[in-house]
Amino acid sequence: SDDLKRATELARKMVCQWGMSEKLGPLTYTEDAGHVFLGRDLQQHTEFSNESMRMIDEEVLEILNSSYERAKSILKTYRKALESLALTLLEKETIDGENVLQVMEEFAPKTKK
Repeated sequence: SDDLKRATELARKMVCQWGMSEKLGPLTYTEDAGHVFLGRDLQQHTEFSNESMRMIDEEVLEILNSSYERAKSILKTYRKALESLALTLLEKETIDGENVLQVMEEFAPKTKK
């Protein structure tokens, strides 16, 4: 789906362009191709080893997997609130932000002090 494509693109940018990888460090793994009118193409050129490409792929996969697990955990934690909101939407078709906050407070998991 488009969501998976966009998530993968974002994770790859995190690793390759923004240096957001603990394993690879704060390095940039892409070179901007420059302006097309200067005779350069629109592609980004890469010049690094197969080992670096493998490590980049592993980091991207790690980001995607950890994000997926975090999303599942959040959905499980707030499942009752989400189900209540879904039922309310089926009945009323629309709800405002105040109602959403009330439901979230009512069904949100209690934190231990």
